[in-house]
Amino acid sequence: MSFGVLIAAGVLAFQSSVPSQAEQSNTNDRSIASESAASGPPDLVYQVLFSEDDELLASPTVASQFGRWVRVEVPDLMRVTLFTGERGQDGKFYTAATMQVFRDNAWQPARELSMRSTLAFTPSFEHSVEGTPYRFVIMPRLIVPAAE
Repeated sequence: MSFGVLIAAGVLAFQSSVPSQAEQSNTNDRSIASESAASGPPDLVYQVLFSEDDELLASPTVASQFGRWVRVEVPDLMRVTLFTGERGQDGKFYTAATMQVFRDNAWQPARELSMRSTLAFTPSFEHSVEGTPYRFVIMPRLIVPAAE
């Protein structure tokens, strides 16, 4: 019982340190744009790394909720849109990420990666854009599934 209380206290303490919608931790003074329809405490927190020629451009932390889309971008350069649905009957969650680069004055077609997993073992999404120096890495940092 006291072990459960300690775990709950740890999760609560961590959640209180989680950014409200998108905490910006930028590198090289790059501005970050973020939009989300989420309200209330986050269910998910992602770390998104944007890099060019193996140099980190920005690494924002993005908070979201199950069933809501969230987008974060380095304006006119790179964009990520993320989604994680509610837990399915099989106990797994559907997670999707689309990644785009801005080139030739337009957003290029998106590369979509998705998976169904238990989230406790969700690997990061990683994508290098062929023919460009751009690379995306998306890592889940906090996942708080609803109580069963």
